Amino acid sequence: MQAVRDGDRFDTTTCEPESWLLSLSDLTVYEWARRWLGEQWVEWQPRTRTSAVESLSKLVMLAVSTPVGKRDAELRRYLKTAMRPDAAAPDAKWEKWLRDNSVLIGSLDREAIAEIDRELGLRLDGQPTAATTANRTRIVARACVVAAVAAGAIHGDPWPPLRVYDCRHAAATSWLKGGLSLGDTARRLGHSVDTLVSTYVGALDNEEAASNAKVERFLAGMTE
Repeated sequence: MQAVRDGDRFDTTTCEPESWLLSLSDLTVYEWARRWLGEQWVEWQPRTRTSAVESLSKLVMLAVSTPVGKRDAELRRYLKTAMRPDAAAPDAKWEKWLRDNSVLIGSLDREAIAEIDRELGLRLDGQPTAATTANRTRIVARACVVAAVAAGAIHGDPWPPLRVYDCRHAAATSWLKGGLSLGDTARRLGHSVDTLVSTYVGALDNEEAASNAKVERFLAGMTE
């Protein structure tokens, strides 16, 4: 039923979808991610499914030969629906674009994965995402790639090991989110406050609102 929904052509000899006859390494990252997601789907809770779809959508968008450009948000919305095994009828326009631009899963090497790994930790505006979000996205994306390695679609695990930078970023983001002062966080990392703010601005998004709330509580106390 999945193949029929996707508009897949069927081999006249085996009566199986043509995509099933491809070598696994010849599947695109989009095709492999959907296949792997479908295999895990029944074992996951709804919240896990939603999180996995978001993570794999980001992986698919990064593993392309040609960036989608200004229609990035539109493609992201489509993938969050199309990646699901229970998705409605596909959009022929985007399916063609993905067939033409999603790179082959077998082509993912250490250099390609290193760049994807880096960008998985960034927002659309290029700023770092929260450490917990980046970690969750990388865990799902890596599990998908490791499954391709185990299936023989990729030769050797191309995913880079955990780097010192990742640990520092996670620690810094956690400290800032936890309310540690800019000066103390900068001192622990060996940064200036200016460098800290420019590097971890994503973790400071809610600082102004939190500061305003503290001021309001203080003023409210003075008037009581």
